[in-house]
Amino acid sequence: MNEVALITVTYKGKELTKLAFIDKNTGEAFVETIMSFLTEEAKKNFSFTGETLTVYTPKSILGECAGFAAGEIKPANTILNMINIIDAAEQN
Repeated sequence: MNEVALITVTYKGKELTKLAFIDKNTGEAFVETIMSFLTEEAKKNFSFTGETLTVYTPKSILGECAGFAAGEIKPANTILNMINIIDAAEQN
């Protein structure tokens, strides 16, 4: 599994876009570069928020599910949420 940085760009309280970067450092460099181009007045109108997301492939999802079924790993994040949803659906 890989992780990417997701930067949300907001202007005057409205979301303009979300941009995915290969890693946190690249996302931070993007924000620093954009901020260097903005005037002090423009900086008041823009905001940048970031988060780190896991990138899953079919192989990584199956691997985590198999590891969980074998008792080798404890799922977390998106995989855990998927398992909980599946369990709840099966109980109904």
